[in-house]
Formats: sequence, C-alpha cells, structure tokens
Amino acid sequence: MQTVKHKLFGVGEVIKKEGNYLTVRFQKDGAEKRFVIPDSFRLGILVAEGDLKQEVYKAMTEITKKPVESTYVNTKSVNTKSVFSSIFNRRLPKKGSKTEGVGNVSRSYEAYLINAGYKTETNDGKPSTVYAYIKAIDFVLREEHLSWEMLTSEISTIVSIYDYGGKKEHLGNKSNKTVINALKRFEEFVEAL
Repeated sequence: MQTVKHKLFGVGEVIKKEGNYLTVRFQKDGAEKRFVIPDSFRLGILVAEGDLKQEVYKAMTEITKKPVESTYVNTKSVNTKSVFSSIFNRRLPKKGSKTEGVGNVSRSYEAYLINAGYKTETNDGKPSTVYAYIKAIDFVLREEHLSWEMLTSEISTIVSIYDYGGKKEHLGNKSNKTVINALKRFEEFVEAL
C-alpha cells in the first residue's frame, strides 16, 4: 500500500496511477482526489511516504533534465473555437479582448465567465469581474509556479489551499475574496468540461 500526506486532507492511500496522474482516497472523509505527478509533490501539495518517495524523486529528476517547454501541455493543436462553442453555445472572447492571444485555457475560461453572466466591463467602460477573475488566476499561477493547463488538474487542491482554513487563506481573501472566488469559478469551469 502506497500512502501520501496532504496538508488539508491528511493521510491518503494511492488507489490508482495512470500516466502522470495519481488518484488518492483520503482516510479522513473517504474522498477521492486526483493529482499530477510529480508537480503535486514538487509544489509541496502532497508528501510521499514509503517506496513512493523513490518513484516521485525519480520522476522529479527526469523532469529537471528535460527542457521546460516539455513539462507543459501543448494545446496549440486543440481547436478551441469548435470545442468551446459547442460546450457553451455562444460567445468566445472577441478579437482584441483582454485575453485574446493569451492561451486556450484562459480564453475558454473567459468565455465560460461571459456565458455565466459575469460582466466584462463596468458602466463607465472599465474592466469588470471577468478580467478581475482572470487577473486573480494569473496571480495564483505566478504564486504557485503553474501554467493555466497545469491548474486544470490541480484546481481542487489549489482551492483548498486558498480557501477558508487553507495555508494561503490570506491570499485567497485579497480584493474582497476575488482570488478565492475566481478559483472556485475556475473549478466549476473545469468540472463543466
């Protein structure tokens, strides 16, 4: 039996390993969570125990030998327009919008927020909730050294870290809880996919 420790969920048993993903069932509440190997360990989200330690160490040393680009998901081949217009049925980011050209995941998140009814600008033409949330996610990505693509697989863990009682709750509360609200909307966005 391979076990890990999570700062909020406690001790968990590894129940499945698939490629770069690890599924863990936590003893505390029986919840099953999915994590990316080795990023979850590298970021300190999980701590490996027993023989899993050597496996994680090996995976981390292999990644440090590769060029940085290879650790990120290549989404250039994804036809975002067709994928997300079929999911959300309308409005993708407009040409010239604040996130146009930023990346497929951020653009899709922008489309998700717009379709959910969040405003793109205030009555006086200033950027509003949509762009405040995107800016908040960018803040978290810099803080955690993640890409938008990596965040999609780590979102539940990141939310727990920035939410009430989490290690970085004070950062989640920034700007009237904009950061944690943006993360929770992103988690809903990922679940919608």
